[in-house]
Amino acid sequence: MHAVATAAVFPGEIIGEDFPDPDVFQQNGTWYAYSTNNGRGHVPVATAASANGPWTIRGDAMPGGPSAGWAQPGRTWAPDVYPNPDGSYTLTYTAWHTSSGRQCIGVATATSPLGPFTPVGSQPLICPLDLGGAIGANTFVANDGTRYLVWKNDGNAIGQPSTLWLTRTANNGTTLVGGNSALLTSSGVIEAPDLVQRGSQFVLFFSGGGYTDCNYLTSYATAPSLSGPWTTAFRPLMTTQSFDNRICGPGGANFVGDKVFVHGWVNGSRHLYVADVGWANDYPVVRGSRVRYEAERGTLNHCVVRSNAAGASDGKVVAYIDYADSWVENTVFAQLQAVTRCMSDTRMAQAPRPATGLLSTATVKAASLTRSPAGTTGSRVPSRSL
Repeated sequence: MHAVATAAVFPGEIIGEDFPDPDVFQQNGTWYAYSTNNGRGHVPVATAASANGPWTIRGDAMPGGPSAGWAQPGRTWAPDVYPNPDGSYTLTYTAWHTSSGRQCIGVATATSPLGPFTPVGSQPLICPLDLGGAIGANTFVANDGTRYLVWKNDGNAIGQPSTLWLTRTANNGTTLVGGNSALLTSSGVIEAPDLVQRGSQFVLFFSGGGYTDCNYLTSYATAPSLSGPWTTAFRPLMTTQSFDNRICGPGGANFVGDKVFVHGWVNGSRHLYVADVGWANDYPVVRGSRVRYEAERGTLNHCVVRSNAAGASDGKVVAYIDYADSWVENTVFAQLQAVTRCMSDTRMAQAPRPATGLLSTATVKAASLTRSPAGTTGSRVPSRSL
């Protein structure tokens, strides 16, 4: 199957200066974005009337810096700002733990999304020093109203595995309730979690690879419930290559409705980009990022998946499409302007062109032309890039 688009639409650069590890939300017609510390302050904040901009840097949302009771300035990372039901705002941030030199997670509050945010308490909210400290908190509110933090223990800082954890919170996210639940663990880099609930599953986005170069990427895992089991996507969602080198190291992703905000390297700084997001069967698709659709991951009727196939994606192919009722059905996600053309050694139904919207789903089905001699593998649907 090969879907060919007439013109790729890549993410747009919306803040053309250093603005890494973004957190973004929209309220009352205004978009707010926050970033890791830089020359603009401890927690730079920007606003816009549209996700696509133009954006204006508005200053430092936490001008007093992190809590002097446990932290020192200089490494205030990955802010997460959440608008509370009572009209206040909670900022969860990562800061430099003074006594240990590690990174830990603190919390601050304000009455305006622009700040000034004032740190809460004289101790960090989360600080497992035996696990390397804690970084990258993200607020998640489930459909039932339960509020959580997703965060990472920084095992990478001490040569140990890192885990993404889920912890329930209370009091507008300023206190913790109960213990921590492990979601994903990796001996490599896994960080910048962002959790989304879809109709049939939970989707946990995360960054991987070294953040210092173009190898940084965004991937995800899915689970039917917060207790798992979690299944990591076979391929990353966004990489430098999937964007045809238009973004160097797309990471720190923040998903907001039908948008994703991501940073990428430009001349030594990480600029902010935005892209459209769609969903196919509750799996994410980012506009401009190439997608591979494997036939063996579709719906099969009277055929089988054959493993250990030399040269095949993940070593698997669909085989024995030999009968009148043999078929494979895949749901794809395409741009409005896309012209979808399917090519294989099987009979393919052309996907309909969507009439409205930037992104839309389409179903493509492959069926057998003729029966293959007994004992052969039959036809298969090749897997190719979108």
